[in-house]
Amino acid sequence: MEALVLADVDALVETLVLADVVALIEALVLADIDALVEALVLANVDALIEALVLADIEALVEELVLADIDALVEALVLADVEALIEALVLADIEALVEELVLADIDAL
Repeated sequence: MEALVLADVDALVETLVLADVVALIEALVLADIDALVEALVLANVDALIEALVLADIEALVEELVLADIDALVEALVLADVEALIEALVLADIEALVEELVLADIDAL
């Protein structure tokens, strides 16, 4: 899985656009996560979740549903953790809600 590799932003966008939340979670676990955490100056995935002020994967999914996909991708490309947090917490709600409307969060 390559969805979260910084060089493969298109794959991340494709995952979000297809509302395949399960694939996104798999990517968090199986992808080349080292490139992401290194760019974000984080030690591990737990640090990423902690940085986003989230308790668990369910909260991450909830934040993604409320986030703006363009701001998220921009933040990942810039490798700026503060921008990523800001994008997930403060971005426009409507944009990604429409794209993830088919996601089955309960299945997680």
